[in-house]
This record gives sequence, C-alpha cells and structure tokens, in this order.
Amino acid sequence: MPISSRSFTDSASFDCHWQCTECGFQVATWVTETGRDSYRTQPDERPLDRRPAPACEGCGATGTWANLREGGVVEALIVQDESRQSTRGARRSGLVKLVSLAVWVGVGALTFDNIAAWMMLPLMGGTAAVMLHSAYAEFVSGRRARFANSWSHEPVPRGRVRARLEGRVGADERLRAPLSGRVCVGYEIGVRHDIDTDADPWSWTLLEQRSAAGLSIDGVAVSGRPYLRLERKIYAQELSAGALDELRKRGLDPSRPGYSLFETIVEAGELVTVERRRTGIALCTGTH
Repeated sequence: MPISSRSFTDSASFDCHWQCTECGFQVATWVTETGRDSYRTQPDERPLDRRPAPACEGCGATGTWANLREGGVVEALIVQDESRQSTRGARRSGLVKLVSLAVWVGVGALTFDNIAAWMMLPLMGGTAAVMLHSAYAEFVSGRRARFANSWSHEPVPRGRVRARLEGRVGADERLRAPLSGRVCVGYEIGVRHDIDTDADPWSWTLLEQRSAAGLSIDGVAVSGRPYLRLERKIYAQELSAGALDELRKRGLDPSRPGYSLFETIVEAGELVTVERRRTGIALCTGTH
C-alpha cells in the first residue's frame, strides 16, 4: 500500500538527473558543448542545469525534460507514483467489467423474443455503454505504460534467439553501483513499494540499468547496449550519505518510508550469456 503524499519542496544542492515528463525516461546531468563565452549572456544560469536538447530516447518527445533537482518536481513524481500504485488493480477490474458486459449482452440476446425484453432495450443499451466506458477508463489508467514511473534502460528484447555467446565479461571502463559503491561493469537498481520482483515493469517506482562502455565476452566485442536480465536482490544495507544522494538524484525522497530497494551488479570476469534477438540484445549472468 503506497504511503500517502506529504509535501516535498526542498531542492537539491547538487546536480540531479533529468526526466521526460511523457514517459519517465531519465538521463544523467546533461552537459551541453558550448564555446567558452557562451554563458556570459546568462550569468545566473548554471551550465549543468541546462535543459537537454535531444529528443527523449524512450518516447521521442522533445521539450519534455524536468529537472529532478527541483523539489516541486520530486513532489509531483511522488504523487504520480502513488497514483499508479493505487490503480495497479485497475487493469484487472477493467477486464472483469468487459466480461460482465459480454454476459449481460448474451442474456439480453436470449430474452429478445418477448415484448418486455424489447421495452428494456434502451435501459440495457445505456447500462452497457456506461460499463464499457468505465472498463476502458480503468484499463488505461491501470496500464500506464510499459515502463516504471522513472526508468533508464534498454527495452526488453523481443523475438527468437538469433545468436548466443557465453564467456567471461570484460569492459573498457568500470562503473560504481549507486547504492553499494561496488566496482562493476554493469548494474541494475530498482525501487518499489513491495518485494515482488516479478511484477510488471510499469508497477516499479524506479528501474535503472547501466553497462560499461566496450563490453566484451572473452575478448569478443558486444555491439550495442544490452538489456540486463539479472536476478534482482534486495539491498538491505544501511544507506551511506553517497547512496542517499544517488537516490535523490533520481527524484526519490530518501527519507520516505515504505520503499524496497534492489541492487544487482555484474562483475568483471563474471560468467555471462549474451543473446541477440530481433529487437536487441540481453545479457544474463551464468550460462543458459
């Protein structure tokens, strides 16, 4: 059950991510390439707070970026997340109403051989229209989108496996996992209001994946950025000051109760499997 909303108006004192208001896709602090005199005409604007210019990778929208450094933006995200959590059963409710409507129409069809049934036709039609509209509204509100409230990862690859490669993973760079600070070549962090790791992606508050540049399997380069299909593990350690800042950068209120945190990493030299499918590639730990 989501926690009821409370006011969150404090802006962060450090640079945070930007989020697309259309689909929830996040990007890290955006640095615009400019000449050395570019900001002299705007002395009060901090360079790292400039709005991203490119279209959103997630949905293609332009001009929809919100700065997560602002407290008001974080408050809006909290309210939106709670609204999504409260409608998680709406899709199921909508489908139930559609089934009920079908039964209602079927019963009506079987009784149309008498005058009384024909006199009831306007009432039955009006009731059916109300039920259909209600079912559609609930289905759409519960569905939301394919992704979490806030997200940053590659889409889940679709289609049959076209190629598979197993071996030890390497990379040209190293990353640090946001919560634990562990060195890795890939990580996934997640936030939700329960511990259901198999739940639909749209029911998550945050899902973020990142893989290091120059991934390779036993020296064979991996082209493109993979979707990480990892075993999600609850992060139960006490959060450091750095971890709290990392959550705040992503538009979360670190002091808010009710969150379950998840973090999984891919270490250099770990045994992994890379699968290429029709719409992309996926990296899984272990062999398959």
